[in-house]
Amino acid sequence: MKAFQLKIMIKNSRPPIWRRVIVPSGITFSQLSMILNEVMGWCGYHLSEFEFYHLGLHIVEDVEDHYFDTYFDYLEASSTYIREYLEENDWFTYTYDLGDHWEHRVTVEKVLEDYEYPYPMVVKYKGDCPVEDCGGIYGYYDCLEIISDKNNPEYEERLAWMKSQGYPNEYDIDSVNRELRERYFYKWGKGEKRGQRLLYEEQFSGQYGLNATKKDKNKDAQVRTSYMHQIEDVVKRFSEALKYKERWKQNLRHTSLADILEDYAKEDLVEIAKDKGLKGISQCNKKELIDRLTAYMLQTDVIKSYFLCLQDDEIKEFEAACGIHGLYEAEDAGKFMTLYEAAYIGMLTDCRIMVPEDVSAAYASFKGRVFDEERHRICYLLCCLRTAGMLYGITPMSVLQKLMKQNQTVQMTTEEIERAIENLPPEVQEYIVVKDVVYHVDLYPDDKGLLAAQGKKEFYIPDLNEIIEFGTKGYHPNSREAREFRQFLLQKMEATQEEAAFACGVIQIRISGDCEMQDVFEVLDDLGLALTQESLMNQLITHINKLWNATRMIVNRGFTPNELRTAKKPPLPALAGNNIIDFQTVRKNKIYPNEPCPCGSGKKYKNCCKKNKP
Repeated sequence: MKAFQLKIMIKNSRPPIWRRVIVPSGITFSQLSMILNEVMGWCGYHLSEFEFYHLGLHIVEDVEDHYFDTYFDYLEASSTYIREYLEENDWFTYTYDLGDHWEHRVTVEKVLEDYEYPYPMVVKYKGDCPVEDCGGIYGYYDCLEIISDKNNPEYEERLAWMKSQGYPNEYDIDSVNRELRERYFYKWGKGEKRGQRLLYEEQFSGQYGLNATKKDKNKDAQVRTSYMHQIEDVVKRFSEALKYKERWKQNLRHTSLADILEDYAKEDLVEIAKDKGLKGISQCNKKELIDRLTAYMLQTDVIKSYFLCLQDDEIKEFEAACGIHGLYEAEDAGKFMTLYEAAYIGMLTDCRIMVPEDVSAAYASFKGRVFDEERHRICYLLCCLRTAGMLYGITPMSVLQKLMKQNQTVQMTTEEIERAIENLPPEVQEYIVVKDVVYHVDLYPDDKGLLAAQGKKEFYIPDLNEIIEFGTKGYHPNSREAREFRQFLLQKMEATQEEAAFACGVIQIRISGDCEMQDVFEVLDDLGLALTQESLMNQLITHINKLWNATRMIVNRGFTPNELRTAKKPPLPALAGNNIIDFQTVRKNKIYPNEPCPCGSGKKYKNCCKKNKP
């Protein structure tokens, strides 16, 4: 039987606390989590997650409840089997208790082909079990320090609490292995799809054993794809899907939409058809798919809906390409991305563009003054929707109307707005209207706690220039603090112009989504940006604080922390002025709820800045 020899070590434990265990294959990550909890001495009543950093992948339970992530894909732990990932990776991170954040580095030391026992087994260990709910590894060491000093005013209270948690929890390898044999033996069959809560409830009722399977392949894994990997997928399509025939190289004068679609693989055509909402295509061969797609895409109402979403510069560039017989060399291929992603044009890897003659003719049939007036309304509506999605997430129609009215040249009634949203092309449709409220699709029907976090805050109403910038460029306006931060990255962290702009944009997006300070450092670390001198750390912290305070946040309904303070709203965590939090230690250590707050108040973090976080 195939099995894996794992070494599980609690990160930042000194001396190291670790266990070596052999785990047979055939189980899911939810089941593996239960085994790791038993092996490490955890009770198992907290949430957990797996991270394969080099794959850009998190494996968690209830994956749909997690926010869209810029960098990491997400997989469902209860239906993802371990073999594929443990065979192909040397290590991964297991985090138990997402509040206290007990991080474990799990090293895959060996892949055993002939393990003889149908249950896991600990073969070696070092260190006793820490107590839970103490604030993570640093909170645990804080507890040990307190109970080592009988003169400490917290000595008696802390010692009594730790004893109530099982301290000292000496590790008994024989007892652990007995539990593994009696409660975690493998029952071979179809495998498991249930999460930990149900599996633990089954154990508590006296039903032991793990449902395992020897057919542990992840055939139909549903991946929640990160923004970064979506971009990589587009790049991949450039190189794989668009392997155009010799006619492209010869710069031929005539081509059609069917010719463009012919150069896609059948599976890509199926995806295009599904994206456009076509039904009954599963049994179609490639020619039938092309015929159905061509007939549908060239319908006037259908193709017009895509061109209505194009900004002036995109229309101008498209018309220029129509005037070229053959390949058009675009200076900015980004202006063609809406039409390219909708499969209306062809694009080579060197960004030369081919506009099919039937697509050009279809556009010519409806372009004109009336079309342009409608297009300007739809384009501005899209800018307002994208702005509302970034600033609020969930937007009352009355607030969306306030954004619309910032442009005096565009007037649309509520009914016209709702109808326009319904008629947006599927590739552009990211918004749902329910009872005069506009939801971003990621926040309906589950708002993921956003409304509770926003509370009764008012809605920030940006001016016209901000709306256009959010809507067309997709990032925060170019504030003074952002320019100063980019300049610091260029001068003190040896970033290129592209790296500085990308880092600043990603960090602003993370801040706007209510991230933690360590997430900012992770962005810089991921990009390989480091200070030229460690003595510049305080300057870096100051720039991050300024950027943080000047960034529009979705939990604040678009207001920056600075604006809320100026408006005399309830106090926020001090991140600027004379009360700058010294986050030098944050770069090395995470802040846990039971640790002293870094603002110096003397309170625990969970009762101070974390509690008051907007």
